Amino acid sequence: MKLFSEIPSVPNVVTLTSRLALGVLVALIAIPAAVAKDKLEPEQLIELHLNSIASKEVRESVETLVAAGEAAAVPRRGGSGSVGGMGRIISTAESGQFVVAMDFGQPSYPHERIGFDGNDAFVAQTAPGTRSPLGQILHPQKRPIEEGLLGGVLTTQWALLHAEELRPKLKYRGLKKADDEKYHVLEYKPRKKSDFKINLFFEQETFRHVRTEYKLLLSASMVRLGPGSSPGQEKRITIVELFSEFGEEGRLTLPHSYKIELTLEQNTTLMIDWLMSFQEFQLNEPVDSSVFSIPQ
Repeated sequence: MKLFSEIPSVPNVVTLTSRLALGVLVALIAIPAAVAKDKLEPEQLIELHLNSIASKEVRESVETLVAAGEAAAVPRRGGSGSVGGMGRIISTAESGQFVVAMDFGQPSYPHERIGFDGNDAFVAQTAPGTRSPLGQILHPQKRPIEEGLLGGVLTTQWALLHAEELRPKLKYRGLKKADDEKYHVLEYKPRKKSDFKINLFFEQETFRHVRTEYKLLLSASMVRLGPGSSPGQEKRITIVELFSEFGEEGRLTLPHSYKIELTLEQNTTLMIDWLMSFQEFQLNEPVDSSVFSIPQ
Protein backbone atom coordinates (compact mmCIF):
# COMPACT_ATOMS: atom_id res chain seq x y z
CA MET A 1 0.00 0.00 0.00
CA LYS A 2 1.20 3.54 -0.71
CA LEU A 3 0.87 4.47 2.97
CA PHE A 4 3.47 1.86 3.95
CA SER A 5 5.65 2.26 0.84
CA GLU A 6 6.62 5.71 2.02
CA ILE A 7 8.22 4.22 5.15
CA PRO A 8 11.91 3.38 4.59
CA SER A 9 12.34 -0.36 4.15
CA VAL A 10 14.46 -2.07 6.80
CA PRO A 11 14.76 -5.82 6.17
CA ASN A 12 14.43 -7.03 9.74
CA VAL A 13 11.89 -7.63 12.47
CA VAL A 14 11.75 -3.93 13.34
CA THR A 15 10.06 -3.21 9.98
CA LEU A 16 7.39 -5.84 10.62
CA THR A 17 6.83 -4.59 14.15
CA SER A 18 6.56 -0.99 12.95
CA ARG A 19 4.04 -1.95 10.28
CA LEU A 20 1.94 -3.89 12.76
CA ALA A 21 2.03 -1.00 15.21
CA LEU A 22 1.03 1.46 12.51
CA GLY A 23 -1.82 -0.81 11.41
CA VAL A 24 -3.13 -1.00 14.97
CA LEU A 25 -2.84 2.78 15.31
CA VAL A 26 -4.81 3.35 12.10
CA ALA A 27 -7.51 0.92 13.28
CA LEU A 28 -7.75 2.63 16.66
CA ILE A 29 -8.07 6.03 15.04
CA ALA A 30 -10.85 4.75 12.76
CA ILE A 31 -12.93 3.22 15.57
CA PRO A 32 -14.14 6.46 17.23
CA ALA A 33 -15.38 7.82 13.90
CA ALA A 34 -17.45 4.68 13.31
CA VAL A 35 -18.79 4.75 16.84
CA ALA A 36 -19.65 8.44 16.57
CA LYS A 37 -21.61 7.79 13.38
CA ASP A 38 -23.55 4.74 14.52
CA LYS A 39 -23.93 5.34 18.27
CA LEU A 40 -24.95 8.92 18.86
CA GLU A 41 -26.32 10.44 22.00
CA PRO A 42 -29.67 12.19 21.43
CA GLU A 43 -28.07 15.56 22.18
CA GLN A 44 -25.36 14.93 19.57
CA LEU A 45 -27.90 13.98 16.94
CA ILE A 46 -30.02 17.04 17.66
CA GLU A 47 -27.01 19.37 17.42
CA LEU A 48 -25.90 17.82 14.12
CA HIS A 49 -29.44 18.08 12.81
CA LEU A 50 -29.92 21.72 13.82
CA ASN A 51 -26.61 22.65 12.20
CA SER A 52 -27.89 21.04 8.99
CA ILE A 53 -30.58 23.74 8.91
CA ALA A 54 -28.26 26.67 9.59
CA SER A 55 -25.85 28.03 12.17
CA LYS A 56 -27.27 28.85 15.59
CA GLU A 57 -26.95 32.57 14.85
CA VAL A 58 -28.98 32.26 11.64
CA ARG A 59 -31.62 30.03 13.24
CA GLU A 60 -32.14 32.48 16.09
CA SER A 61 -32.55 35.36 13.65
CA VAL A 62 -35.71 33.87 12.12
CA GLU A 63 -38.82 35.54 13.54
CA THR A 64 -41.38 34.43 10.95
CA LEU A 65 -41.34 31.75 8.29
CA VAL A 66 -43.78 31.21 5.42
CA ALA A 67 -43.63 28.40 2.86
CA ALA A 68 -46.21 28.61 0.05
CA GLY A 69 -47.03 26.56 -3.03
CA GLU A 70 -49.30 23.89 -4.45
CA ALA A 71 -51.25 21.36 -2.39
CA ALA A 72 -53.28 18.21 -3.07
CA ALA A 73 -55.16 15.49 -1.23
CA VAL A 74 -54.93 12.11 -2.97
CA PRO A 75 -56.73 8.95 -1.79
CA ARG A 76 -54.60 5.86 -2.39
CA ARG A 77 -56.98 3.24 -1.05
CA GLY A 78 -60.53 3.24 0.26
CA GLY A 79 -61.43 6.65 -1.11
CA SER A 80 -61.99 8.52 -4.35
CA GLY A 81 -61.67 11.99 -5.78
CA SER A 82 -58.35 13.79 -5.60
CA VAL A 83 -58.47 17.54 -4.97
CA GLY A 84 -55.86 20.22 -5.63
CA GLY A 85 -55.27 23.77 -4.54
CA MET A 86 -52.82 25.97 -2.70
CA GLY A 87 -51.00 25.36 0.54
CA ARG A 88 -49.07 27.37 3.11
CA ILE A 89 -47.18 26.70 6.30
CA ILE A 90 -46.91 29.86 8.40
CA SER A 91 -45.22 30.33 11.76
CA THR A 92 -44.03 33.04 14.14
CA ALA A 93 -41.26 32.44 16.67
CA GLU A 94 -42.24 35.01 19.30
CA SER A 95 -45.90 34.05 19.69
CA GLY A 96 -45.39 30.32 19.08
CA GLN A 97 -48.15 30.28 16.47
CA PHE A 98 -48.14 28.11 13.38
CA VAL A 99 -50.57 26.65 10.87
CA VAL A 100 -50.46 24.02 8.14
CA ALA A 101 -53.11 25.28 5.71
CA MET A 102 -54.43 23.82 2.47
CA ASP A 103 -57.22 25.43 0.44
CA PHE A 104 -59.05 23.23 -2.05
CA GLY A 105 -62.16 25.28 -2.80
CA GLN A 106 -64.42 22.22 -2.95
CA PRO A 107 -67.80 22.22 -1.13
CA SER A 108 -67.14 18.76 0.26
CA TYR A 109 -63.55 19.58 1.24
CA PRO A 110 -62.91 23.34 1.28
CA HIS A 111 -59.75 23.34 3.36
CA GLU A 112 -57.46 21.71 5.88
CA ARG A 113 -56.28 23.81 8.85
CA ILE A 114 -54.10 22.33 11.58
CA GLY A 115 -52.02 24.44 13.92
CA PHE A 116 -51.40 26.22 17.19
CA ASP A 117 -52.85 29.67 17.98
CA GLY A 118 -50.36 30.51 20.73
CA ASN A 119 -52.43 28.91 23.48
CA ASP A 120 -54.14 25.84 22.08
CA ALA A 121 -53.81 23.37 19.23
CA PHE A 122 -56.63 23.46 16.70
CA VAL A 123 -57.96 21.26 13.90
CA ALA A 124 -60.56 23.04 11.78
CA GLN A 125 -63.81 21.47 10.68
CA THR A 126 -64.36 21.06 6.96
CA ALA A 127 -68.13 21.49 7.48
CA PRO A 128 -70.23 21.88 10.64
CA GLY A 129 -69.56 18.81 12.76
CA THR A 130 -67.21 17.28 10.18
CA ARG A 131 -63.44 16.91 9.87
CA SER A 132 -61.24 15.15 7.36
CA PRO A 133 -59.90 11.69 8.27
CA LEU A 134 -56.62 13.34 9.29
CA GLY A 135 -58.49 15.93 11.34
CA GLN A 136 -60.59 13.28 13.04
CA ILE A 137 -57.41 11.66 14.34
CA LEU A 138 -55.48 14.79 15.34
CA HIS A 139 -58.43 16.61 16.94
CA PRO A 140 -58.53 14.30 19.98
CA GLN A 141 -54.81 13.47 19.76
CA LYS A 142 -53.24 16.94 19.63
CA ARG A 143 -49.84 16.22 21.13
CA PRO A 144 -47.93 16.25 17.78
CA ILE A 145 -49.33 19.75 17.19
CA GLU A 146 -48.70 21.04 20.72
CA GLU A 147 -45.11 19.75 20.65
CA GLY A 148 -44.33 21.46 17.35
CA LEU A 149 -43.66 18.14 15.62
CA LEU A 150 -46.14 18.63 12.78
CA GLY A 151 -44.50 20.39 9.86
CA GLY A 152 -40.97 19.64 11.02
CA VAL A 153 -38.31 22.23 10.15
CA LEU A 154 -40.86 24.13 8.06
CA THR A 155 -42.03 25.95 11.20
CA THR A 156 -40.26 28.07 13.78
CA GLN A 157 -41.93 25.84 16.39
CA TRP A 158 -40.08 22.68 15.30
CA ALA A 159 -39.81 20.53 18.42
CA LEU A 160 -36.04 20.00 18.25
CA LEU A 161 -35.47 23.76 18.18
CA HIS A 162 -37.18 23.85 21.59
CA ALA A 163 -36.06 20.53 23.10
CA GLU A 164 -34.65 22.16 26.25
CA GLU A 165 -37.98 23.85 26.92
CA LEU A 166 -40.20 20.88 25.98
CA ARG A 167 -37.99 18.30 27.77
CA PRO A 168 -39.19 15.21 25.88
CA LYS A 169 -37.79 11.79 26.66
CA LEU A 170 -35.42 10.97 23.79
CA LYS A 171 -33.71 7.72 22.88
CA TYR A 172 -31.34 7.08 20.00
CA ARG A 173 -32.50 3.90 18.24
CA GLY A 174 -29.53 3.46 15.90
CA LEU A 175 -29.68 3.07 12.14
CA LYS A 176 -33.03 1.74 10.90
CA LYS A 177 -34.28 1.07 7.39
CA ALA A 178 -37.20 2.91 5.79
CA ASP A 179 -37.97 2.90 2.06
CA ASP A 180 -34.78 0.90 1.35
CA GLU A 181 -32.55 3.48 3.05
CA LYS A 182 -30.97 3.51 6.49
CA TYR A 183 -31.51 6.50 8.75
CA HIS A 184 -30.57 7.63 12.23
CA VAL A 185 -33.72 7.16 14.31
CA LEU A 186 -34.64 9.15 17.40
CA GLU A 187 -37.52 8.00 19.58
CA TYR A 188 -39.50 10.97 20.84
CA LYS A 189 -41.77 10.77 23.90
CA PRO A 190 -43.45 14.04 24.92
CA ARG A 191 -43.16 14.95 28.58
CA LYS A 192 -46.95 15.08 28.71
CA LYS A 193 -48.74 11.83 27.94
CA SER A 194 -49.28 10.91 24.30
CA ASP A 195 -50.88 7.81 22.83
CA PHE A 196 -48.69 8.10 19.74
CA LYS A 197 -45.46 6.18 19.36
CA ILE A 198 -43.21 8.73 17.63
CA ASN A 199 -39.93 8.22 15.76
CA LEU A 200 -37.89 10.83 13.89
CA PHE A 201 -35.62 9.85 10.97
CA PHE A 202 -32.44 11.66 9.88
CA GLU A 203 -30.17 11.18 6.88
CA GLN A 204 -26.88 9.48 7.73
CA GLU A 205 -24.55 11.98 6.10
CA THR A 206 -26.41 15.30 6.26
CA PHE A 207 -28.48 14.73 9.44
CA ARG A 208 -31.44 16.39 7.76
CA HIS A 209 -34.80 15.42 9.22
CA VAL A 210 -36.63 13.57 6.44
CA ARG A 211 -39.34 11.52 8.13
CA THR A 212 -41.56 11.38 11.21
CA GLU A 213 -43.67 8.33 12.03
CA TYR A 214 -46.64 8.43 14.40
CA LYS A 215 -48.22 5.08 15.29
CA LEU A 216 -51.37 4.70 17.30
CA LEU A 217 -53.43 1.71 18.38
CA LEU A 218 -56.94 2.61 19.55
CA SER A 219 -59.94 0.68 20.72
CA ALA A 220 -63.29 1.75 19.28
CA SER A 221 -64.28 3.08 22.69
CA MET A 222 -61.47 5.67 22.51
CA VAL A 223 -62.34 7.26 19.18
CA ARG A 224 -64.88 6.96 16.40
CA LEU A 225 -63.59 7.99 12.99
CA GLY A 226 -66.81 8.26 10.99
CA PRO A 227 -69.97 6.48 9.83
CA GLY A 228 -67.97 3.60 8.31
CA SER A 229 -66.15 2.95 11.56
CA SER A 230 -67.32 -0.26 13.22
CA PRO A 231 -67.53 -0.41 17.02
CA GLY A 232 -65.79 -3.12 18.99
CA GLN A 233 -62.68 -3.36 16.80
CA GLU A 234 -59.26 -1.87 17.32
CA LYS A 235 -57.93 0.70 14.88
CA ARG A 236 -54.33 0.87 13.75
CA ILE A 237 -53.36 4.35 12.66
CA THR A 238 -50.10 5.41 11.06
CA ILE A 239 -49.25 8.96 10.07
CA VAL A 240 -45.98 9.56 8.23
CA GLU A 241 -44.55 12.97 7.40
CA LEU A 242 -41.98 13.05 4.59
CA PHE A 243 -39.62 15.92 3.78
CA SER A 244 -37.53 16.10 0.61
CA GLU A 245 -36.04 18.30 -2.13
CA PHE A 246 -33.91 20.37 0.22
CA GLY A 247 -32.57 23.73 -0.88
CA GLU A 248 -31.30 26.98 0.58
CA GLU A 249 -33.75 29.73 1.43
CA GLY A 250 -32.42 32.82 3.18
CA ARG A 251 -29.40 30.93 4.57
CA LEU A 252 -31.68 28.14 5.85
CA THR A 253 -31.65 24.67 4.30
CA LEU A 254 -35.31 23.68 4.05
CA PRO A 255 -37.39 21.00 2.31
CA HIS A 256 -39.39 22.13 -0.71
CA SER A 257 -41.59 19.02 -0.74
CA TYR A 258 -43.79 17.93 2.17
CA LYS A 259 -46.07 14.92 2.32
CA ILE A 260 -48.40 13.46 4.94
CA GLU A 261 -49.38 9.81 4.53
CA LEU A 262 -52.32 8.48 6.54
CA THR A 263 -53.03 4.77 6.86
CA LEU A 264 -56.02 3.63 8.92
CA GLU A 265 -56.63 -0.10 9.35
CA GLN A 266 -59.77 -1.59 10.80
CA ASN A 267 -62.12 -3.90 8.79
CA THR A 268 -60.81 -2.21 5.69
CA THR A 269 -57.82 -0.01 4.95
CA LEU A 270 -58.01 3.71 4.23
CA MET A 271 -54.93 5.41 2.76
CA ILE A 272 -54.76 9.13 1.90
CA ASP A 273 -51.84 11.41 1.04
CA TRP A 274 -51.61 15.18 1.48
CA LEU A 275 -48.88 16.77 -0.62
CA MET A 276 -47.39 20.25 -0.62
CA SER A 277 -44.78 21.58 -3.05
CA PHE A 278 -43.32 24.95 -2.11
CA GLN A 279 -42.26 27.52 -4.70
CA GLU A 280 -42.04 30.54 -2.40
CA PHE A 281 -40.47 31.16 1.00
CA GLN A 282 -40.61 34.32 3.12
CA LEU A 283 -38.49 34.96 6.19
CA ASN A 284 -39.00 37.72 8.75
CA GLU A 285 -41.90 39.28 6.87
CA PRO A 286 -44.97 40.55 8.78
CA VAL A 287 -47.66 37.90 9.27
CA ASP A 288 -51.37 38.61 9.71
CA SER A 289 -52.36 36.89 12.98
CA SER A 290 -55.80 36.09 11.56
CA VAL A 291 -54.24 33.17 9.65
CA PHE A 292 -54.00 31.38 12.98
CA SER A 293 -57.75 31.60 13.59
CA ILE A 294 -60.01 28.65 12.88
CA PRO A 295 -62.13 29.22 9.73
CA GLN A 296 -65.83 29.69 10.49
